[in-house]
Amino acid sequence: MKITEESNDAGKTVLNHCSGCQHALFEQALRKSEANLRTIFDTTDTIYILLDTDFRIISYNPRAVDFARTELNHHIGVSEYFLDYFPPERQQILLHHMKDRLSGKNINYEVPYPQQGDSANWYHVRLFPITRGDNDIYGLMFAVSNITEKKLLEKELISRKVQEQKNIVRAVLKAQEIERNKISLELHDNVNQILASISMYIDTAKRQPHLQKNLIPQAKKHIDLAISEIRMLCRKQAMPQKRVNLKKLIDELLVDMNVQTDTQFNSQVAIDLSIDEDLKLNIYRIVQEQIVNIWKHANASEANIIIYQANGSVFIKITDNGKGFDPLVRRKGTGITNMINRVESYNGEVLIDSHPGEGCRIEIRIPTAPL
Repeated sequence: MKITEESNDAGKTVLNHCSGCQHALFEQALRKSEANLRTIFDTTDTIYILLDTDFRIISYNPRAVDFARTELNHHIGVSEYFLDYFPPERQQILLHHMKDRLSGKNINYEVPYPQQGDSANWYHVRLFPITRGDNDIYGLMFAVSNITEKKLLEKELISRKVQEQKNIVRAVLKAQEIERNKISLELHDNVNQILASISMYIDTAKRQPHLQKNLIPQAKKHIDLAISEIRMLCRKQAMPQKRVNLKKLIDELLVDMNVQTDTQFNSQVAIDLSIDEDLKLNIYRIVQEQIVNIWKHANASEANIIIYQANGSVFIKITDNGKGFDPLVRRKGTGITNMINRVESYNGEVLIDSHPGEGCRIEIRIPTAPL
């Protein structure tokens, strides 16, 4: 029996010793877990503030200290009433959020804190109930994240989108303005010239009644042509025909001018028919513009038009023996300006050589391929 009793006492000692070891290990693990939690709690960028149900501070992390000092102008402390840190206008809003959270509602919002100037720090606020796994709530946890950088990025993106929209609007307006200018140019350089021809036919018919039989049908023909051109402009097809035969167009133009005016117009056109249709049309408009300028202003007896290709460019030379002018003196009309604009739109060059009493010489070079 003695041996048995001694054996039992030894067994109890061993069991007690094992139980003590387990308790020590449990406490060690608990302390380690609490240490890890505290490390995370203290080193995270998120602001944590733990409140009881009376909204008094139980605990907080270092980020909360910084927040209270920089945004609230307070030194945070345990057992202090949290709402006392805020101005009256924020207290009411915050109290409403905390009561809603205690009643079971999810609270998640963003709030700005104005800084010097027009800037602000933005924070994302979340409220979590503190429980023990039951339905009772023992307090609230504030988790506050600084989202100022995110807000600035969002603002920049919005600003870029707004600027992009403005750029699109400007591009549309610019395109509309270009289109208006193009229509205006075509009206001036083409329709206006056709109407001028009609006027010449009528004036000639008045001065020379015996020519009315021939001139009136020509005037009617040009009226129909003007109507056709206006219709094509309305359809945004400001071309006299789909395939431009430049030599034919210029020859027809000069035949009319030789009939209607006292100036003898001559031409030499040697150009590749395969060049860009728009370029051929613009060359025609340039020649048309200068021919009308000669008729209206030069009082010339002779004018010559030479057009040819060489070294990847089209060369245009238009001369007259009229009264000339000073190119440096600003003129009221837009004819010369329109001509220069057309040439420069193709990266071309214009030389105007004229002096009062010495006629005019215009030389133009236009590349036939993009530079």
